[in-house]
Amino acid sequence: MQNNAINNTNDRFSIIIGKNVQVKAFNYITNNTHINDNTVLHPFNFINNSTIGKNSSITSSKIDGSVIKNNVTIGPNSNLIPETIVTDNVQIKNFLETKNTTIKNNTNASHMS
Repeated sequence: MQNNAINNTNDRFSIIIGKNVQVKAFNYITNNTHINDNTVLHPFNFINNSTIGKNSSITSSKIDGSVIKNNVTIGPNSNLIPETIVTDNVQIKNFLETKNTTIKNNTNASHMS
């Protein structure tokens, strides 16, 4: 999907995909999800009940019940589960897992072992 906005709604759920959004192969998008303009969903994402801001990029990650603001890069293999808020200009790298967390502007976060 590219260039055209898509709005798929019914009584049970709503999926809104903005303009110039690229949805690559093997993405699963469901239940009250809004993906804003100029965002790229690379392969193998699960996005549920979440909002993804403009100019963001997500790779091979799970985003469930979360709010992602603008200019955010996530993945690969990150897991953002309910009540995660990611503000503007954030990079979340490999294998990071969050729950009930706010990640502030201009943060770079990755898994530490």
